[in-house]
Amino acid sequence: MGHLFNTRFIEYMLEAREEQLLEYYQFSLFDYIQKNKKAWVILKHEIHYLKEAMQNETVLLDSELLACDSRKLKVEYQMWNVDRSSLKALLWTEFMHVDLVSRKSTDHDEQLMNILQDMLFAHDAHSIQQRIQQLLGLPNARP
Repeated sequence: MGHLFNTRFIEYMLEAREEQLLEYYQFSLFDYIQKNKKAWVILKHEIHYLKEAMQNETVLLDSELLACDSRKLKVEYQMWNVDRSSLKALLWTEFMHVDLVSRKSTDHDEQLMNILQDMLFAHDAHSIQQRIQQLLGLPNARP
């Protein structure tokens, strides 16, 4: 059919986040995992597919840390067309921080919490639907 499969949206978004962490925060997920033997596992995705993305189409991917606590993260991913006039998809993903040796959830240490706090992006949308309205500039975008 010439468009991306739904699973590819998620794959592209997750890969873009990893690249953005390295570029903008000098934070390598690979290095963190190797050094600390800890990582984040996906707890859940909430995604809205708004427009199709065609194979070989250039898209822009934004990601932002929406929330973090001692063990969890919530990340937002946006996929736009090249001139940012069309939001193709919005994804919210929750992650759990885990110790790869014990295979159990574990707290973020103080240094990591400071890094995460610096990455936080605040908005006042309480649902992914409200966030879509905000991003598209639609009325009733505020809770």
